[in-house]
Amino acid sequence: FKIRIGRTTDLGIVSLEQKEYYAEVSSKSPSKTSMVGENPLYQLSIKNSGKADDTYRLELDGLPGAWYCRYKETAAGQEDISELFVGSGEEKTLYLEFVPPYDVAIGEYNVTSVIHSSTGQYELNLTLKVRGSYGMRLYSHRLSYEVKHGEKASIELTASNIGKGGTITTIKPEISAPEGWTATIYPKEVASLKPGESETFTMTITPPGDITPSDYKVTVKLKGDQLEEEEDFRIIVGESSNVAIYGAVIIVIVILALAFMFRKYGRR
Repeated sequence: FKIRIGRTTDLGIVSLEQKEYYAEVSSKSPSKTSMVGENPLYQLSIKNSGKADDTYRLELDGLPGAWYCRYKETAAGQEDISELFVGSGEEKTLYLEFVPPYDVAIGEYNVTSVIHSSTGQYELNLTLKVRGSYGMRLYSHRLSYEVKHGEKASIELTASNIGKGGTITTIKPEISAPEGWTATIYPKEVASLKPGESETFTMTITPPGDITPSDYKVTVKLKGDQLEEEEDFRIIVGESSNVAIYGAVIIVIVILALAFMFRKYGRR
């Protein structure tokens, strides 16, 4: 209708005719963020606003190579569907699940859900941001070590990036030992660890000379830009070998002294 500014026009009765086939396709969350190893799930909705019932064919455009996807009628369903029947005036919900490959690259992906009706097609743009997950493991061959009184112990520790897709950067080790102990670790810093990579640290600890033989705890913490991990180690401090020798010598001297005294004064 064309109406000039300032004029009033009586249009009378205008009849709006409903289309035979027409649909509205939407998603509550067309953009999602997912971690590596997860299968993102989109909830879609198809509303049949036409006069006739219709069956909609489901396709996807722009799926990256080695990816897998499937349309499902329920979020927990396992069966794929390739089409969906929606009666006139009805609205149905369906789900689109993506299964990225294990070695998926971190980044942003754009795909298009294509819904074909009897007379045309509808497109819904979907965005997926894939982020890496972080995980680090710190371990040694043993959690308990023995060190002699006055000696030092050398312990090798291995740090592994067990995450999926996320590189751990600027890893620095820290040692928490009892007061008076000397503790060092090498290397002082690791620039980065990619998923699956490992780094070996060598820790050297020396208890003080006047320490009482007993069990002690030493804690090693690795701090990275993304996360941190720590492990406790049991250090058993025993008497030095020299102490045992001195003790044996004293016992022998005592025995010899008693034997001498018995021979000299025993018969009197």
